[in-house]
Amino acid sequence: MAVFRGWLDDSQRGQIWAVGGYVGAEHRWEEFETYWPMALANHDVPYFHMKEMGNPNGIYGKWHPPKEHRDEVADFLGGLAKVVSRSCLVGVLSLVRLDDLARFNAAHGLSLKPYPLAAYGCMLLAARDNPGWSIELIFDHTDKVTSKLAAAKIYADSDKYNDGDFDKVVTRGLPKAKTAKEIPALQAADFFAWEFRKHHENVNEWFELEDRPPDRDEAWEHLQKWSLQKFGTKEPTRRKSAEALLDGNEFYPLIWDYQTLCEAHEARGGVWA
Repeated sequence: MAVFRGWLDDSQRGQIWAVGGYVGAEHRWEEFETYWPMALANHDVPYFHMKEMGNPNGIYGKWHPPKEHRDEVADFLGGLAKVVSRSCLVGVLSLVRLDDLARFNAAHGLSLKPYPLAAYGCMLLAARDNPGWSIELIFDHTDKVTSKLAAAKIYADSDKYNDGDFDKVVTRGLPKAKTAKEIPALQAADFFAWEFRKHHENVNEWFELEDRPPDRDEAWEHLQKWSLQKFGTKEPTRRKSAEALLDGNEFYPLIWDYQTLCEAHEARGGVWA
């Protein structure tokens, strides 16, 4: 039996592919599963799925056109975020920048795949947050998820820099007979992965700059200056739903840009299999 369990989903658009969700002990999930359905019932919707929010003929049709229902939608999403916060779940998010991965693969003669890399990142973040504990990570449906998770395990097993961290981490795909509509934890994972991927799109332009400083502290200052010039604030603006979800809860992100990939490659001694 797993001591900690995580539920994860993916969100992809353009050159950004994110995999993320929440990890928590059993009693944390019990509290979450009590209050998430209540938050849905407060707004008379049966489940949450971010992609369906844009469908005017679906279960969220009462909130269309969106411009006329911003406060109602913000209240709905804010209520879901409060459930995550109340349950003290920890977010893990691993985001792959596909152009950077392609550049890295070409430079090093490798063929790392984006979803397995993102899943491996989630494994690493979950293990670091819960060292020594048994962790089961369940990933929502995606094409060939079993083989993708097998590749993620190869990346983890060959990671001698973090040797031992993955010994008690088990991954599996969601059974075919199940869907996220039945599992509140995957609905929360969908919310988290979508919002983080959407937020990263706001800073995508900065990540593509060739003059970004390699030093992490200097890069943060550079980002703040860039954001101040572009958005008028030192940190890029977020959607209200992202503000509630990302600022009110504990989470750990890992962004696989070219620099991070090169640093990981060096730490691993160039070995990925």
